Amino acid sequence: MNNSRIVNELIEKANEWSYEEYNYKKNGYTREQLYSQKLAELIVLECARVVKASSPNGMIGVTAIRIHFGVET
Repeated sequence: MNNSRIVNELIEKANEWSYEEYNYKKNGYTREQLYSQKLAELIVLECARVVKASSPNGMIGVTAIRIHFGVET
């Protein structure tokens, strides 16, 4: 993966958030559920950031997102 730094940052943020949320809010979800939910949210936000930064009107192909995350088809 070309941009493992980006992925590792998202994983770290989701991990930290899920531990805090699980330990302090006791909302009935497992820590793993909270982690998965937050990681997915962070990935979507990062994709949206890439789309916005790559095109003045926000319209680009999936290729830019794949390149950003280093994902091959």
